[in-house]
Amino acid sequence: MSNSNSSIGLFLIFWGVVSLIQAGTTGLINDEAYYWIYTQFPAWGYFDHPPAVAWFISVGDAFMHNELGLRLVTVCSSVLGLYLLWKLIQPYGEDRKSFMLLFLSVPILTALSFMTVPDTPLLLAVLIYWYVYRNWLNEKSMANSLFLGVSMAFLMYSKYHGILIIGFSVLSNLKVLQQKKFWVAAILGLLLFTPHIWWQFSNDFVSFKFHLVQRNKAWIWSMTENFLITQVPMISPLVSLPLIWRKGYWRSTTLWERNIIFQAAGTFAFFFFMSFRGPSEGNWTLAGVLALMILNYRIIQTNPSL
Repeated sequence: MSNSNSSIGLFLIFWGVVSLIQAGTTGLINDEAYYWIYTQFPAWGYFDHPPAVAWFISVGDAFMHNELGLRLVTVCSSVLGLYLLWKLIQPYGEDRKSFMLLFLSVPILTALSFMTVPDTPLLLAVLIYWYVYRNWLNEKSMANSLFLGVSMAFLMYSKYHGILIIGFSVLSNLKVLQQKKFWVAAILGLLLFTPHIWWQFSNDFVSFKFHLVQRNKAWIWSMTENFLITQVPMISPLVSLPLIWRKGYWRSTTLWERNIIFQAAGTFAFFFFMSFRGPSEGNWTLAGVLALMILNYRIIQTNPSL
């Protein structure tokens, strides 16, 4: 094993142990208790979210009926997500210290390492989708297309925001719409997501009505102000400051980088404009934060002075 992989391996172990301790010694927040109730009524959907968060809780709860059990899968997904993030940025350089420092500087990633909320499966789903999509761009094989379709379905089962992640990928490279292998992936993802669509149909599309209609409010400045304020703890100085002065930050050289730029800019722009229709929660920009981290690491590797 190379020194790079060895160091990352030790960091993964450290992160996993710390997250386990945190998961087992911290009381549940109200949201986690609410999502645990989901598990008492197994279904393909719920009033305000798809079922992935319930799946995460159910697996761990089957082993131990306590805080650690409720969060067990979350800890495992956090470690896997950290590894995937490293694999996504590793081609830009083997700078382990910068990667660890960048990761540890983002508060929401620490919280999602032990708290089980819908953003927990979304975090893992986004990183899996990006990893598979990058492989698909490099080799449009049938196997990669099938993996891409499964990752699309996982995104949608995690949180409805998953459609934005897929949409920004398409917008960054409209030529994929002309490629049969992409449609194989899209159709497979849609088929795998059909049980939830049927659940929505059977329940009068209650989730869509809640998010798209009932949450809408007449705009007041405080809604947009609150969204902007909540982005401060979402984006640490290590993530945000290079945005201000580095030329070339938003420049792409590959379709993969173009996708990540669209994910970052698109996520923050979308939810900013959504704040004019109703409350936009700060954590909704999670995918944008991950994209900014990848862009920052790239810039750091090409500008050592940072």
